[in-house]
Amino acid sequence: MRNDYGFALVIALIIALLLSLLCLSVTLSSMSELRISGEFENHEKAILIAEAGFNREKQGLRGDQLDTLLAQPGTMLVFKADQTAPDWAVRNPISPIDARNIDFEQPSTTGGASNPVTGLLTPATGRVIEGGRYFARLSDNPEEDNDPSKDTDGTVYLRVIGITRGVPGESGSYGTHRKNSVAIIEGVLHRDTTLDMTSPMSFLGPHVTAEFGGEPFVIDGFDHEGMTLDDLGKGKGADHHDGLTALPAVNCLDPTNATGSVNDIKTALKDNQFDNVIGAGGTPSIVDGSNDLRNSDNPDAENVLDPSYLASIARKVAAIADLRYEGNQSLGGQGKDVLSLGSPANPKITYIHGDLDVSGNIYGSGLLLVTGDLKGTGSLKYDGLILVLGTGGVTFSGANNGILGGLVAANLEGTPPHFGQTSLKVTGNSDFYFKGDSIRMAVSLLTMRTVSWREITPEIEPVAPAL
Repeated sequence: MRNDYGFALVIALIIALLLSLLCLSVTLSSMSELRISGEFENHEKAILIAEAGFNREKQGLRGDQLDTLLAQPGTMLVFKADQTAPDWAVRNPISPIDARNIDFEQPSTTGGASNPVTGLLTPATGRVIEGGRYFARLSDNPEEDNDPSKDTDGTVYLRVIGITRGVPGESGSYGTHRKNSVAIIEGVLHRDTTLDMTSPMSFLGPHVTAEFGGEPFVIDGFDHEGMTLDDLGKGKGADHHDGLTALPAVNCLDPTNATGSVNDIKTALKDNQFDNVIGAGGTPSIVDGSNDLRNSDNPDAENVLDPSYLASIARKVAAIADLRYEGNQSLGGQGKDVLSLGSPANPKITYIHGDLDVSGNIYGSGLLLVTGDLKGTGSLKYDGLILVLGTGGVTFSGANNGILGGLVAANLEGTPPHFGQTSLKVTGNSDFYFKGDSIRMAVSLLTMRTVSWREITPEIEPVAPAL
């Protein structure tokens, strides 16, 4: 009997031990699942921070020239001596290893060095955002020129590293008491350069109804880069073309390669007005540049020959316009008053859903889109790009009009749209000067398109030592 009690006790102890081991296993498993869940949650937070930073910086690219951003100098903090020139520095705004380990809440306690780089969009310690911080950097995509500081196709990489602080307890390798959760995302962005025109006047379609009055006017195809309307009023560009690039004054564009528009405008000019239309391509400087668009280095240039594409651009401009007017408009300040539609320091997108009659004084800068006819019976001074995409009628009958940049007119008829006949009437004192940087400024106001997006992981882009 006594042996039976002893045997039962041993069995009970074994069972108790097994149950204890089982409980311990379940506890450890639960702790592991909890830790994994916490790490997953923090990583998801880091991704959300990176996405928010990506969208913020993408929006911030509006109005800036890509070449300037790619070449702008910056400083990348490096906290480990052997990381001063690693492979990860090609596109990343900060070392992924440092992003994992550094306590950015107290960066002064970490020491560190610096690595000069280009294309940084954020400060050396990143930008604080709710829940964490992020770092962003712009870099060029591989191109034939192999110049990382110059863009030639409107396509760039935007890489963002999002960081959120992890739970306490996991020691970092640089003396911190917790490791950060890090997410790296990269998007390929493209700036649509369809409207990067090369003439002060461009007309799309098979024919143009043209009329020119006896008042003095000039359509000048020389590139007045860096000049203002005041400069041109003093004769810096109009009378002195030495050293300026000559481009066509009027560019007639037609997908069918017909020359009807060129003949329409030339026929409307009086003999003594030929010298008023100056630039490349003869006197008067009026050409059909359709084939030049097809053979252009600009990969988007040919899109301007597609009426459906122009209609889509009009819809996009309507969605992002800074100033929007519905219906036919008669605008302009009277007397000494001037209506402002942006300035060179603060250019704006202005959308007119209908006709625009400039009945008074308007000064503007940026991108102006009119879906009906544009009539300048008052005084319009504009620096940028004017689009008349709708009925395609352009009339300047007032005094003292000055356009610096470019004007594009197209009559988009039917559904789906096709090119109809446009019209041009210049009977007042009006001057049109080409300025390439003003047009590029206007194009930069359009939102960039995200071509692709991905998360960068150690499997895609290994970093040694591992994160």
